[in-house]
Parts: sequence; C-alpha cells; structure tokens
Amino acid sequence: MPSYAKEDIRIALELFDQEKNATRVVRILGYPTTATLYNWLRQRNSRLLSANPNQRTQSEKGTTSFYKHRKSATVDEKLD
Repeated sequence: MPSYAKEDIRIALELFDQEKNATRVVRILGYPTTATLYNWLRQRNSRLLSANPNQRTQSEKGTTSFYKHRKSATVDEKLD
C-alpha cells in the first residue's frame, strides 16, 4: 500500500473540492485510487466535526451517499 505525503493528500482534496468528482481527480493526478480518496474525505470530515462539534457535516446535511462508493451505499442513500 503506497503512502502519500501530506502535500499530495492536500492537493487531491482541494482538487476534489473544485471538481466534485473522485474519478476525475484520479484521472487528473494519476493518484490515489477512488477508494483512497473517499477515505481521505471521510477522515477530513470527521476531523472537522471533532474540531467544531457545532458545525454540520455533509452527512448531517443528507449527502452521505455523495462520499460513499456506490456499491456500499444503501438504496435509500442512492435515492437521496
């Protein structure tokens, strides 16, 4: 399993924030896998929530399925 520098992770997350498409980010950068990118997004969101518990996260806004891989999302999440 490759390890990534913090700068590489930051670049990938910023590009995702602009593109809103994990596959496009992977194609542009050539790294990471989409699963790894989704993992980084979950970690970032959990850190943001723990740093500011009053701030609503994407999952609390009802967009959990946006960050979940489509194969692991429930039917209800897909419909949302």
